[in-house]
Amino acid sequence: MVKKPVWALIDSDRRKKVPPSPWLTKHRLVLPIFATSPDKDRYDWLTRRNGVTFVMDPWTYQELLLSVRLLGNTQILQNLYESRLPQAVYVCGPVIRDINTFVLSELPTPITVRIDAALDSSSFRDLAKLFLTYNSSCVQESHSVILMRRRLTTDPLSGDEILLDFRSGYVAEHAWSRIWELEHDESLKYFALFGQHAALSIASGWAFENIAHRYMCQITPTRPNLPPMHSLVYSAGPTFTKIIGSTPSYFLPIHNKVRTPIFYSMASEVKLDVSAYYIPRRTNNPLFDALFFGPNIIPAMDASSVSSPFALYVLQMSTATVHGGSDKGVDIICDILRANPSIEPIFVLVVPDSAPHTWRMPSGWYSKCQGLVFCQEVPLAFAQSAPHNNT
Repeated sequence: MVKKPVWALIDSDRRKKVPPSPWLTKHRLVLPIFATSPDKDRYDWLTRRNGVTFVMDPWTYQELLLSVRLLGNTQILQNLYESRLPQAVYVCGPVIRDINTFVLSELPTPITVRIDAALDSSSFRDLAKLFLTYNSSCVQESHSVILMRRRLTTDPLSGDEILLDFRSGYVAEHAWSRIWELEHDESLKYFALFGQHAALSIASGWAFENIAHRYMCQITPTRPNLPPMHSLVYSAGPTFTKIIGSTPSYFLPIHNKVRTPIFYSMASEVKLDVSAYYIPRRTNNPLFDALFFGPNIIPAMDASSVSSPFALYVLQMSTATVHGGSDKGVDIICDILRANPSIEPIFVLVVPDSAPHTWRMPSGWYSKCQGLVFCQEVPLAFAQSAPHNNT
C-alpha cells in the first residue's frame, strides 16, 4: 500500500456521480478534479472537508478557435464552425463543451434553455447572494450562470482566491433586466468584491452601471455632489484621453434634479423631456448606457454664436481603462438628434476611479454626431457614505 495516496476524482462527463466513499477520503488526501462546474452534492462534500480549490484560467479566444477547427474534417466545415464561434462565446462564455455543442448545432436551444431556466428561477438577489457568499445552492444550476476565475495568491498551498463572474455576455444581458432589484448599498458591496479585478469582470461592470444609473438620475442622491468632469481630448486615431494634471471645469447637470428612469426600445421613444432618464432595454450597448436632456453647460465659443439651451447627454458607464464603440451606436444617436435638430450632444464616460481612461469612438462618430467628450468620476470611496434611498 502507498502510505500517502492521492485519489483523482475526474468529473468530465454529463453523468451525475455521487461523492466517493468515506473510507477513501478519511485520510483527507483525496484530490477531486472537476473538469466542469461541480453539482451541489459534490460541491457541498468538498466544502464540508475544507477542501483547497485551484482554478484554471478560462480558455482564451485563440485556444477556442483552434479547438473549433478540429471539429471539422473539411475546409467548408471548419469555416462554418469558425463563423459560429463569436456567437457561441457570447452565449456560452469560455466553456468548451457548450461551445462545441453550439457550433455543431443549427440552433443553440439546449444551451439557452438551460441558462434561461437558471435565470428565470432566480431573482437578482439570488444571483447577488451567489456572488457574495459563493454558495452553489443559491441558484439552481449555478454553473449555468457563473464562471470561476482566479486571483493570484502569495501562498500556493492555500489554494486560489475565487473571483466569480457571469459566464457570458448572454447571461449578463438577461440578468441586467433586473437591474433595479439590487439596492444601492447592495451594489456597493457587490462591486467591492472585485477590487483591482473590476475591469476584467462582466458582473463588476454590471454592478457599477447600477450604481452610476442611480446617481445620474438621483434615485440615490450624492452627498457631497459628484466632482466636476474632466475634458477628454482628441489623441491618436478616433480616441479621446484625459490630460494628466488637467483641471476639471464643468459639473454634470444632475444635482438637485430627480429624473424618472424610462426604459425604451427605439430611438423614436426618446422625447425632449428634462425629467426623463432614458435607458435602452438592450444591455452591452455599442456606444452608450443612458441618455438625458438637460441644460447646456457649455457656453458659446464666441459672441457671434448662439449655444443651444439644451444638450443631449450621452452616458457610457465603464470599469475598463479603454472603452470602445460601434457605428450602430452612432446611428442611434443620429436618429435622436434628427428628431431634435436644435440639441447639441455631449458625450460623458462615467468611471469608478481617477485612473487615466481612454474612449475610442467609432469611425462614423466624427462625421455624423460629434460633440464634446468628458469623463465623470464616481468615487466609490465617498459613495459609500452617501445616504441610502429606497425609492
